[in-house]
Amino acid sequence: MDDELELTQHRFAAMLLAEEISVPDPLFVGDAELLAERAGIYRGNLHAIWSNSLRNAFPVIEQLVGSEFFDQLAILYGQEFPSSSGDLNLFGQYFSDFLHKESSVKAYPYFSAVAQLEWQVHRAYYSADAENLDMQHFLSTCGPAATEFALRLHPAASLFQSDCAAVQVYAAHLDQVLDAEESSIEFVLETASFALVTRPDWIVKLTAITQVEFVVLSLLQQGQTLAAALDAGLDLDKNFDVAATLTKCFAAGAFSDFYKADM
Repeated sequence: MDDELELTQHRFAAMLLAEEISVPDPLFVGDAELLAERAGIYRGNLHAIWSNSLRNAFPVIEQLVGSEFFDQLAILYGQEFPSSSGDLNLFGQYFSDFLHKESSVKAYPYFSAVAQLEWQVHRAYYSADAENLDMQHFLSTCGPAATEFALRLHPAASLFQSDCAAVQVYAAHLDQVLDAEESSIEFVLETASFALVTRPDWIVKLTAITQVEFVVLSLLQQGQTLAAALDAGLDLDKNFDVAATLTKCFAAGAFSDFYKADM
């Protein structure tokens, strides 16, 4: 009985995921035309779920392509990457990869990078919680030995990099102001961009950062001491403003803890 039920479920799922409606016999009994119409209702509901789930996570991509085309992309995506989890918040995890190879948006290669950034912002909402590490608390606790410690990134924090101006595109379409000198409304699409995604006070924040700051934060993420990370930044740019970068990152809620790193 269990095997028969499983087979029926698989056949029903295959019907919903197929590109064209085809009611498999003997899955249903009755008038074929009526059954196809009813199956279409199920498929329509499924497609609506796909579209709404992706629309929630990728509002900028929807703006870039338009609602109708976005719905078509959602159907193509769902057929290729059907949900494998009961949590629909995870449904869009492959959307960036999908856009990277989807022929209908091949002329817009930056879509994939924008989608990756949107996914990191989306996931930040649902990441584990932790207290934000206060900069003054860190410095007063560690004293002169502060640079000998490593900083642990907040569970909701992530780093983003792209060879296009995905950060600026994202911010422009959501009317967000970026915290970086190069974040002018006028930008060159082919310019690399870097960002820090955080969630201070349960509000996701996107902070544009420089390449040097990205390197420093990446080293901290890998468990390097603050001294090692800052030295790497100064090696890349002798004018690297250490104080300004630390102030910005702490204020954005980038860190949750500090610890004595293995030397």
